[in-house]
Amino acid sequence: MHRRTGHRVLTMETQPPVLGDRYRSSNDEKLQLNDALLMRRARFGIHALLAGAAIYAVIFAWHWRPEDLTVSLRHDLNLPATTKIELIDKRIEHSFADFQKAWFLVQQGSQYRLVAASRCTDLSRQGYGSWSRPGLAPGMVTPAPFDHAFGARPSESEIEQCMRYSDDWW
Repeated sequence: MHRRTGHRVLTMETQPPVLGDRYRSSNDEKLQLNDALLMRRARFGIHALLAGAAIYAVIFAWHWRPEDLTVSLRHDLNLPATTKIELIDKRIEHSFADFQKAWFLVQQGSQYRLVAASRCTDLSRQGYGSWSRPGLAPGMVTPAPFDHAFGARPSESEIEQCMRYSDDWW
């Protein structure tokens, strides 16, 4: 007898010899044994199904997790780990070559810089996925439209003004 279910457990010692038609067990015993085997299989199937669903959910969540832009900006633009980065604006521009541009505020000590970066989102283009500083337009000496320095944290209106001015250079 099974200690939890009360069903008869067949082992090599307790299994009756097969003697053809001479040995006949009652239908109740057969049904109990069948029920016990079916319940055991069903329970295993549910556990396996739940474990598979949990593994699939973890993989799905890891694959589709949101990107941490500050980490990728810091890595691609070679910013020191001690700098504080605050994302100000992120947009996807649709043009001949789709690209994503971001404005972020970098704090190094008491100095602040409003910096622009962009990356190509078109898979067929070279440099796909990595952030870079916008190139200089012909006749420009410094990347001034994309790098604004401040002595203290700039106000929202100052940030908006710099971004509007720089949008002409993209």
